[in-house]
Amino acid sequence: MNKAYISTLAIALTMGMGAASAAPLVTPAAPAGTVFAGSTFTVGVDISNAVFVNGYQFDFAFDPLLMEFISASQGGFLPFPLFTDPLLDSTDLANGNLLAIANYMADAGVSGSGRLVNLKFKALAPGTASVTATGGLYTSLDDWDLGTQLELQTNTVETIRFDILQPTTVVPEPSTWALGVAGLAALALRWRRQ
Repeated sequence: MNKAYISTLAIALTMGMGAASAAPLVTPAAPAGTVFAGSTFTVGVDISNAVFVNGYQFDFAFDPLLMEFISASQGGFLPFPLFTDPLLDSTDLANGNLLAIANYMADAGVSGSGRLVNLKFKALAPGTASVTATGGLYTSLDDWDLGTQLELQTNTVETIRFDILQPTTVVPEPSTWALGVAGLAALALRWRRQ
């Protein structure tokens, strides 16, 4: 083999391996639609470029004056999670810390993109809310039944920010009031004639 061919092959292999081994991207997902004080909403954590992911573990920080944690549920990315709902430590919710949201698979890992976890909150008051997730993914080529999984591959998830708005109350215009009163008067007059 000549040197040019070997060099081209080495570059192609390096580029191919670099593309195949791109790190998974874990991102928080803001609530869909407008959030009003008093309403419930969902914040998710999505994953893309996953390669052989066995599980996840995240800590979440939020403002307890603006939001109240309600529940956590599977996002559907792990096809065979060990637990129906993610494990969690809710001992520090008063300070806005939701700790160790985690779930795992008892079998081989999964690759691709999707939703890891959904967190349901209640909006308590208007303001600019934020949710920060810190944690990472479990990846392993070993059988989890043997307890030989690798350590948590840690990465910090960016903070998401969104507005919680004051619900608007609709106040009828004077013409609407006048029309309503006229209608009631007409009904009363008709009832009286019968």
